[in-house]
Amino acid sequence: MLKFQNCSSLARPHLYEDCFHIGGDQLTRERFSGAKRLRAGTDNIQDKWKNCTDSNTKGCKERENVEKTDGILNYATLVLNLGLLYKELLSVCKLPDRKRLIRLMKQCLIVFKAKSNLSKYALEVLRFLMQQTVLLSEKSATMTVYSMFVNTQGKIDSHIPADLQMEYIVKLTKKYIKHVFSNKSSQNISKKTRALSSIESVCDNFDQISDVKVRCKNHSHASYY
Repeated sequence: MLKFQNCSSLARPHLYEDCFHIGGDQLTRERFSGAKRLRAGTDNIQDKWKNCTDSNTKGCKERENVEKTDGILNYATLVLNLGLLYKELLSVCKLPDRKRLIRLMKQCLIVFKAKSNLSKYALEVLRFLMQQTVLLSEKSATMTVYSMFVNTQGKIDSHIPADLQMEYIVKLTKKYIKHVFSNKSSQNISKKTRALSSIESVCDNFDQISDVKVRCKNHSHASYY
């Protein structure tokens, strides 16, 4: 089957400005070349098929305007874009802003969709965007966004994700349950965990009054920030 398309940018100097690029399998190209050679001696210009050229013609391939890509520049640009996107996400976690978060989620949707192993995150981002822009009211959408973060120090830029705060609470709970030793009954564990916030406040206040020096330890894994 013959394929016709405008190829004025690929045409050789002796061809007309408006020509047709004919391609197909090898048999189609051979038939077209033979038919064109048979019509080369005719007096009628239209019958010579001068405005038609073979897709396998060497002259057309030599004149293709193929832009050379810079792999190093593309890689550096990709790393810079992803790095800035990650820094923006960390910044919006410290200081939540609904409009800014929606804009960043739209960019993350493109990044997650480009990787097959991150497609599940793309679906979650799409669900979040649908809720924020279509399904929920403005009040409910705003409450949903700001309930995802917790201010732990009372400052303007000291927010952390709520799920990360929950991990801290679970870690602290395991620490106190560990010191219960053999008295790990449901009633005893429930009593200890209900008093965690008060115990932590008393311990911090006592350490501050006693001027206890806390030695910094190396993190076993990279910090969230």
